[in-house]
Amino acid sequence: SCNINAARIWLNLALVKFEEPFLEYVIVHEMVHLLERKHNARFKEFMNQLIPGWRKLKKELEHYRELNRFIPDQYPINNTFNISKKFSNNHKAIDLSAVVGTKVMAAAAGVVISIKNDQFLGKVIIIDHLNGFVTLYANLSKILVKEKYFVEKGELIGFVGNTGNSKNPHLHFEIIKNGIEINPDSILAKNRNQR
Repeated sequence: SCNINAARIWLNLALVKFEEPFLEYVIVHEMVHLLERKHNARFKEFMNQLIPGWRKLKKELEHYRELNRFIPDQYPINNTFNISKKFSNNHKAIDLSAVVGTKVMAAAAGVVISIKNDQFLGKVIIIDHLNGFVTLYANLSKILVKEKYFVEKGELIGFVGNTGNSKNPHLHFEIIKNGIEINPDSILAKNRNQR
């Protein structure tokens, strides 16, 4: 209707952008309700409350997303894999078994602080996420980044391999928080159903 179009024009003029279609639907229909009943004063009051409130919420969401970029809560492998070895006192990591050449992504944004070839861990990448978190990716077949590179969350950094003291192809994945290895599952579990 004309009122729906008018409401959307008002939102565009106010530079209010909605990433959630349902939220836009609710706001637009409340605006239409006020327009159809010619509640001009209430409509103006509604808009005056909506715009600053939405802008504040948008800033808070952007701040949260920026912080979340650096939290290693994303699985480093998107393809099908099995957890072949879990975190334990003797194994401060999880091993994700996958075929050689499977893409390995950064679990979060950060700076590559070390690239090495270890006798036991094979080809290794270590990323500092600049917030107390560090992640380690080992037994890689190929490394695509260099030291001092800044990587984004989800960026391709290497490929699963069978290097070092490894019997089967897998990714050895560690998360270190403030210098202490933690169980990656404690952070990754919430994203398990999103793979």
